[in-house]
Amino acid sequence: MSRSVGIWSLALVLMAGFLALIVILGVGSEQARPVSASTNKPTPTGTATATPTPTVTPTLCPGCTPTPTRTPSPTPTASPTATATPTPCLICTPTPTATATRTATASPTPGPTGTPPPSSITVNSADDQPDAVPGDAVCQTATPGECTLRAAIQETNAGGGGTINFNIGGGGAHVITPLTPLPDVAQPTNINGQSQPGTVFVPNIELSGINAGPGADGLRIISSGVNVQYLAVNGFAGDGFEVGGAGEASIVANFIGLATDEQSAAGNGGHGIHHASNSTGSSFIHANRIAFNGGDGIYVSSGFANINPQTIYLNDGLGIDLGPDGVTPNDPLDADSGPNNLQNFPVLTSAVISGSSPAVLTVDGTLHSS
Repeated sequence: MSRSVGIWSLALVLMAGFLALIVILGVGSEQARPVSASTNKPTPTGTATATPTPTVTPTLCPGCTPTPTRTPSPTPTASPTATATPTPCLICTPTPTATATRTATASPTPGPTGTPPPSSITVNSADDQPDAVPGDAVCQTATPGECTLRAAIQETNAGGGGTINFNIGGGGAHVITPLTPLPDVAQPTNINGQSQPGTVFVPNIELSGINAGPGADGLRIISSGVNVQYLAVNGFAGDGFEVGGAGEASIVANFIGLATDEQSAAGNGGHGIHHASNSTGSSFIHANRIAFNGGDGIYVSSGFANINPQTIYLNDGLGIDLGPDGVTPNDPLDADSGPNNLQNFPVLTSAVISGSSPAVLTVDGTLHSS
């Protein structure tokens, strides 16, 4: 009887194993390995234990399963593409803004056209070389470091004006001898001869025109706002100073027709100072010494001139001539029209010196003025 029971038990075990095999095959090829075949009912547990399925999968294909698992990960990484899109857009948008700013910055570019004038230029040479690059705000000839009066005028003309000072090495007076006419002073410029070291009451800078050529003027001024002081201007074939066009000048404390020693005659061929016929400006002429010139000391043919005390003598023309009519005879007791309303000049009748210590000069005369 026990043998029968044993046979049936064996049959049941075989049947259970067969059924378990069928269940395992039914689950699919992924569960082909009989991991849960130790019991008959744990099969569902094996189903729930589907969690180990990935564990089985790597056993069957260790390289393949992880690879696809990782592959989808980079796929969502494509989302940075969307993130990257706004990032460059945000960066690019400000870039044009900055470009626009540069456009605005570029607008001051015209500024160089009106390059700010050099505040001060110092002439350090009595030579006559031109400026190497007019308008670069550097007074320098082809010789490095050299600045001449010609170069300084070229530079101030190109740069909108400025002040020209002098510091020529060596003691005593310095003579500048142009080989051709100097450039017109065409911008507001202060030519300050008093800046030359050693200058006190008389000029130490002499401008000699003996080699400047026919008809050359010493300084020709065609701009307003020009000041010239403490120069000795002599030996030019034309005028010592000529003020023309819209020129307005302050001409103060110069020797015109004299050397710097205050005595040597070196007259200009024309007038000492000429306010030319095309002049529309107004000039201030003060405390100059004007002598030995071939024309008038001061000739105002047009425009206006405020002429304060001068020392004027030994010119071939009049001391001061207002208008192109030469000497104007006195015409007392009535009003007249013309330059300075044809102001009469005084008529001296006597000059007597009396006494000795001190001597006294008595001058008598008349002045009839309307």
